[in-house]
Amino acid sequence: MKLSIKHIILIVFFILSCEGPIFEIPPEPDTTAPLIEITNPADQGVLSDTVLVTMYASDNDEVNIVQLYINDSLVLDSAKSPYEYKWNTNDYEEDEYHNLLARAVDFAGNDNQTSPIRVMVDNNDNIKPSGSFLYPFSGQILSGIVSIIADASDNDSLASVIFYINGDSVGVSTSAPHIYEWNTNLEFDDYSYVISLKVNDASGNYITLGPISVTVDNEENIQYDTTPPTGTIVYPPMAAIVSGIITIQVDAFDNEKVEKVDLIIDGTNPQSDYTSPYEFTWNTTVDEVEEDANHFIAATVTDTSGNTTNLMPVTVFVDNEENIITDITPPSAVITSPASNQIVSGNVIINVAAFDNVSIEKIEFYLNGVLYLTDSNFPYEASWNTINEGTSEGEHIWFVKAYDTSGLINQSESIMVIVDNIDELSPSGYIAQPYAGQVVNGQVEILIYATDNIGVSSVNVFINGENDSTFINETSIGTAPYSYVWNTLDTDIIEDEQYFISARINDESGNFFNVPSVAVVVNNNTEFVDVVPPVISILSPISGTTVRDSTQIRIFADDNVGINSVVVTIDDSLEFTLTDSPYVAIWNTYEYPNNSNHIISAKAIDSSENETNAQSINVSVDNYYNESISFLNTERYVDSIGLSWDIPYEAEQFLVVRDGDTIASTINNNYIDRNVTSGIFYCYQISAVNSFAISGPLSSTECEKALISPPSNFTGTISQDTIRLTWSNVLEANQYRLYRDGDLIYTGDALNYTDANLSFSTTYNYTISCMDNIGEEGPQSSPLELLTEVELLAPSFLNTTRYIESIGLSWDSPVGAEQFLIIRDEVLIGSTFETSYIDQTTAPNTTYCYKIAALNSNGISSPLSEPVCDKPYIGTPDNFTGIISQNTIQLSWSNVEGANEYNLFRNGTAIYNGSELTFLDDNLNYGTAYNYTISSFDLSGEEGPQSDPIELITHIQLVAPTLSVEADTTSFILNWSSVASATSYKIYVDDLPNTLEIEATTYTFEGEIGVQNCFKIRAVNEHGTIGPESNQECATGN
Repeated sequence: MKLSIKHIILIVFFILSCEGPIFEIPPEPDTTAPLIEITNPADQGVLSDTVLVTMYASDNDEVNIVQLYINDSLVLDSAKSPYEYKWNTNDYEEDEYHNLLARAVDFAGNDNQTSPIRVMVDNNDNIKPSGSFLYPFSGQILSGIVSIIADASDNDSLASVIFYINGDSVGVSTSAPHIYEWNTNLEFDDYSYVISLKVNDASGNYITLGPISVTVDNEENIQYDTTPPTGTIVYPPMAAIVSGIITIQVDAFDNEKVEKVDLIIDGTNPQSDYTSPYEFTWNTTVDEVEEDANHFIAATVTDTSGNTTNLMPVTVFVDNEENIITDITPPSAVITSPASNQIVSGNVIINVAAFDNVSIEKIEFYLNGVLYLTDSNFPYEASWNTINEGTSEGEHIWFVKAYDTSGLINQSESIMVIVDNIDELSPSGYIAQPYAGQVVNGQVEILIYATDNIGVSSVNVFINGENDSTFINETSIGTAPYSYVWNTLDTDIIEDEQYFISARINDESGNFFNVPSVAVVVNNNTEFVDVVPPVISILSPISGTTVRDSTQIRIFADDNVGINSVVVTIDDSLEFTLTDSPYVAIWNTYEYPNNSNHIISAKAIDSSENETNAQSINVSVDNYYNESISFLNTERYVDSIGLSWDIPYEAEQFLVVRDGDTIASTINNNYIDRNVTSGIFYCYQISAVNSFAISGPLSSTECEKALISPPSNFTGTISQDTIRLTWSNVLEANQYRLYRDGDLIYTGDALNYTDANLSFSTTYNYTISCMDNIGEEGPQSSPLELLTEVELLAPSFLNTTRYIESIGLSWDSPVGAEQFLIIRDEVLIGSTFETSYIDQTTAPNTTYCYKIAALNSNGISSPLSEPVCDKPYIGTPDNFTGIISQNTIQLSWSNVEGANEYNLFRNGTAIYNGSELTFLDDNLNYGTAYNYTISSFDLSGEEGPQSDPIELITHIQLVAPTLSVEADTTSFILNWSSVASATSYKIYVDDLPNTLEIEATTYTFEGEIGVQNCFKIRAVNEHGTIGPESNQECATGN
């Protein structure tokens, strides 16, 4: 289609008659905008000092100018590459975000700009240094040359550590170790001094360490140390079950120095340790230690001044034999890392803490309900490779099962972790040229702008959906843009046909982005086609201005054929579509935040669907609201500050500003600030906000500080007539005030106070408050009611009872006594909950002196009772026995340790006194029972008790039998009388030594003819005793 003369005249007439600028439309205008990108710094970066801002710009023809704006102010206008700007961030607001925007303009007047990037300026180091007091410690007594030692560090550079004594600077250290040598000999003696430190870094940040309070004591004070030492048996604990060889550990302390610690087990075998740590080895497996029994461990601490303290004893149970105990307590386990809901990648270690009263056998790790791994060795952990094991992206559940050696099982709580090994952020980009609706011909360069968070691997260009070319990774071909030349003269390209150009951008992780397609028309012949885009310009408002209320957006748009529509967007959001001239839209700015920036864009579309984008403009919305707050009041509360104010006209809500920072918004005309530090002044202002979210001016300033709350953990420990009160430190407090029954009894900075010499069995009410650094006192705490103990007196009426090798004790219990300590010869030998005790560890011939101390329920000891002395009875001999022979008894016994001599009694009458261990009691009556007892005399001649009696019976007396003999040829018949108690008889023939012993009382002897034989008989009893001879009878064989 060709333009006629008529058409040309109409076009010229229309242009000349229009209001506004005259636009020259070239036959083939360059309407391709240049590409522009800020390559450094990165968006959301944190910058300091001088930063080199670099920009990349390119164009299908040539770039004319590159501009850089910082916070909408032009700072660079350059026509020469490279496009760089040295930005001194020290000239900009500290700790604030700043916007950078770059703009490129080609020689055809086409321009393009980047999206603003935000960067934070941070030139100042705001991090405080850190440190700690190493020596001395608070409350210490010092003398001579003292090294004050501190540890200090900083994230950047440490400047100095300043030492203060009583508020005066006495020394400065600029390098580690931070030490100040303090000569206390130059100070007043017996005075308290306050030491504090100030740690400074190179940026002016600082912290204060301390203060601590110490006492200087260089002079020798002539006084006697009467303070007894203190201590505790720290191992084994009371009622512990022990076995094998154990180490008994004792902590001992003294105001001067501990001399030694004496240990006694079951009142015997004392041991001493003269050096700390005080430890004693006890072998519980030896025979002397009774198995399955309680044993008593006592310790006495002695200081170098001779003061002693008997420590609270402990009782333990010795059990070296294996006892079969049923374990019913299951184990427990918890996954300590990673945390639940944590995002993980790569190789992850699953750590588990497991516990059991006996022993852990194994830990099973479960991933998504399936057994993953079993670990039987501590530490319990599983290594999980989230990449190589085919683990899917997303959520996974871990839990563990713990098994103990008794077969008991317990499952931990499950945790959910999120695996994120894959870059799931897609690339982005657009088709820079040709533009949508463009009529193209010949060789057409298709430009693709592509970017990715990691790296672009390739760009695929599609013509009508067919992949026409593929580009490799950006780094291998240099720099963007990605370019492809499309030959529209190819035989397969249809003339005057619309073609769709699209692209797919691929990144190195396999993510891709389908670039929206653009439609172009191929026209390689000379016939007329409306390829001329419309012209458009935003007439008002002007870029960079401030708008308010309802603002007119006026657009100029024109086309060689005709405008179809004008589209207006605000911040890339469609707001208006205009189809009739004049192209004017009314923009209600009240819908937008006050002091906010907005980009207004416009696009003209002609009847041939040709499009042109107007140069976007940037405006600020500022709708004023001048109603102010009056009568701002403050009120002090504990750990908070209350605010109240009047309500101005049209106020819908209020902004609360503290020390220049907005901390809250509220619809009420009051507010309580609970995020404050007590004792510090805060200054407040209030701003009213109207229904359009526009804030008015700030009110006048009111400053106030919160009351310091009383200390927490306010408690007391009662000991007889003394109460020791303690409380937690309050950081904001300078001092504390302590009241008893409403009366002030203490003001100071310590965290404890001992209230002594109170009345016994009396109730006292205590309260405490804090004072800030200017001496203002906060409210008092709730009262703490404490009752002093009943006065614990010494036990009375101590008596002894003597026993064999032991001594019994008894006494009267004082009121309040729970337990008693038995002290023998100034050594603690035992304790009991009864009012009696038997000392079974005595030795003979030894006198012991005893005292008793009472303990109340808090372990406080009473004074010692009056001493009572006694010694045990000496024991009776063991193995006391007798051997009987006819009317004689041979008595014997074992030696008694410590015995000097023995008394032997027969039927209650003493028959022997001496040191021998045997005695022959003869000439007793036959067949008679005798009772014998024996006693021992100690070295002092004191007789012990008699033994239990033993009964012995003498034998019945044997008499001579009467013998008769009858001869019958050569046979001699012997008969004799029976003898009482005889069990057999001995037959003597011719007084020969060989005898015959029989039980009967008759016997036939075969003799010889003509030979005379003589016979005698003797009786024998059951003990083998032989009686006297019978008469002799003789006979001759015939």
